Amino acid sequence: MELNETVATESGQEVRGLNKVIAIISAIFTPYIGILAGAGILMALNTLLQKMTIISAESLISVVLTSVSSGVFTLLPVFIGITTAKVFKSNVYIGVALATALLFPLTATDMPDAIHLFGLSLGVKGYGGAVIPTILAVWVAGYIERFFKKIVPDVAEVVVVPALTLLVAGFVTFLVIGPLGMALGSCISWVYGQAYGFSPLIAGLLLGALFPFTFVFGIHWSILPVAMINIQSLGYDTILPIMMMAVFGQFGAAAGMIRHVAKEDKALTISTLIPAFFGITEPAIYGVNLKHGKPFIIGAFASALGGGLISFLGVKIFQFTPILSALYYPLFIGPDSSMRLGILSSVVTFVIAFVGTFIFGKIKQKN
Repeated sequence: MELNETVATESGQEVRGLNKVIAIISAIFTPYIGILAGAGILMALNTLLQKMTIISAESLISVVLTSVSSGVFTLLPVFIGITTAKVFKSNVYIGVALATALLFPLTATDMPDAIHLFGLSLGVKGYGGAVIPTILAVWVAGYIERFFKKIVPDVAEVVVVPALTLLVAGFVTFLVIGPLGMALGSCISWVYGQAYGFSPLIAGLLLGALFPFTFVFGIHWSILPVAMINIQSLGYDTILPIMMMAVFGQFGAAAGMIRHVAKEDKALTISTLIPAFFGITEPAIYGVNLKHGKPFIIGAFASALGGGLISFLGVKIFQFTPILSALYYPLFIGPDSSMRLGILSSVVTFVIAFVGTFIFGKIKQKN
């Protein structure tokens, strides 16, 4: 399947390998990066106003802010479905339909959390905000649609082709694509558990390096339940503090890029920093770091060091939160854990990422 010219070429040259993957992801997310940044700022504002007890969670202001901000990230697969279909030149409406299919189980109270097939339990309600399952589902659907267009008579094509495409792509998505993403998240959690039992430092370095990539592919959503279970069973968790270092790594890398981006891109770059500070990294990752490549890698390196440091210092979190920002430092306070050490680790991670990108993040000028 051919890619759009904006994806297949960069500066007039063909993009291959990892650069091609990055170019595709950038093309998928760039069109609505401003919406992500704006929604992130509103989400941060809502959290800040509640923390300052200016508004309550039940107030009209909070309800509106929550709806217009959280709704964007919860329904992110819809945006992804549209742009992915455009990038791969497939049917946009089928892309949206598959995205809503992934989200629908979240709203259906009478639908089971998982389906059982051949002794396997396949989750169906874990795809809110899913990135890779949506991209792969729409990509596969493009091939399926082209196949059916070749064999279905023209007189029935308008109705039959979309129906058959959704049917086949739906089964492929829920039986193969989705479960593989969830399984990958479970594997990362298992590896982390083994590494942490052997050495917290090694576990922190490992997971700190991996987390930025899980952010890109949306795999981190399948790791969060492990943190929740840890808090419920142990009373604390060590995964979320490392994830926070990944947030600050990407935050620092994006901040360092202010020096290097073109003048017309500085405003957008700066706008991604406010959401990043409050734990919303998507605008910074997709709009700045991943787009240029090098800052994302520097941020991942910084988060690896920060993850190793915060694990080595024994910092734990005692209450679950899916969003990790400076507002949640008090959650680090508890037995054998220190908020000050958590702040120290965050500052170290940010500084490493910022300085590294500030010095080495120069962008090659396009011809």
